[in-house]
Amino acid sequence: MKGHGMMTALLTVGIFTVVGGGQTVWAGAGKGQGAEKSIVRTCTAKDLVGSWSLVKWNAPVQFNNPHAPYVMPHQVFQFGEDGGLKSAHSEQAFDGSPAKVLQRVPSVVNYRVGSNGVVTVQAKERPEASETWECHAVVDNVDDQKRQVHLKRGDVVMTLLGKDGQRLYVRQLRK
Repeated sequence: MKGHGMMTALLTVGIFTVVGGGQTVWAGAGKGQGAEKSIVRTCTAKDLVGSWSLVKWNAPVQFNNPHAPYVMPHQVFQFGEDGGLKSAHSEQAFDGSPAKVLQRVPSVVNYRVGSNGVVTVQAKERPEASETWECHAVVDNVDDQKRQVHLKRGDVVMTLLGKDGQRLYVRQLRK
């Protein structure tokens, strides 16, 4: 999947809409509730650097494997400037900030961000073990009670893509 096809994938799950020229907008929650506005752009590597926590939300695409780390309610991530990625997933709340929690976690995964905002994650020891994520940086706040979506400027929304480009899971991260 490339370019506008990625944006269209988000359209089909009802989070964002793509309008003329490839601009991505938040579709208003209903008639009379304001015009559509641009709220995201594709991620760059600079957007991801830092420590993040999962924001629990009613994602339109949920992961179906109950043993996968994606379904755990507490998740933290650290994207390094050097391309290293650390993460921790737990059923219980973490004690401390994401940066503090991840100090104890070894960096065994690398990431890279393509010009189209696609993030590729690979295990250092097993490069064949990889994931592909579509990534959008939030540039404006959205508080949509009807859809139960609360995006803040600076958040990222990442969509895990399967080997055939199908959407498997959507997560929202906040610094």
